[in-house]
Amino acid sequence: MKFRIFIHEGRFWNDEGKRQILIAALSAYCDSLGIEFDINSAQIKVSKNGKPYVKDMPIYFNISHSDELWMCIVGPGECGLDLQVLKDCNYKKIANRHFNRLEKEYVDIHGISGFFEIWVRREAYGKYTGEGFFGKKPSFVDGDLLLAQQVGDGFVKKIEISEDIFCAYCTGGQEDEIEFFG
Repeated sequence: MKFRIFIHEGRFWNDEGKRQILIAALSAYCDSLGIEFDINSAQIKVSKNGKPYVKDMPIYFNISHSDELWMCIVGPGECGLDLQVLKDCNYKKIANRHFNRLEKEYVDIHGISGFFEIWVRREAYGKYTGEGFFGKKPSFVDGDLLLAQQVGDGFVKKIEISEDIFCAYCTGGQEDEIEFFG
């Protein structure tokens, strides 16, 4: 399957601004596939688990933002995306509370960067399943982290952006393609 990731860099003044950027991404995706998308009647809903969707449309999406960077993955199947700009936090305490033994060991070796590598993978997977960060907790470390890995029924892949920006997405297939727009 082919997914698209839309990127926006800039300040968000309010929720309506975020909604307008999302509508533009959904519209561009639908336009590229010849799917009719009426901006005025599109109904963006949220499931009981908090997962967003477009009512009565054959598309799936997920968004993430950190600081002034916003990303949205859109495609023909379930997907999840997480983005985190590196910032100082009590990462060891958070890892000790939420990560398994192998993940904690990875964080001990790789520090705050290792923490964020695991965090974005876990978030992307939780958004993919609709269960969130505290849902199923498969291990995201098996000795070392790979650029891509099978996790449960999803496939989590790392997106290389920069040394201080961490990003991962999850879709249902190892061979799923990603195109970037920004």
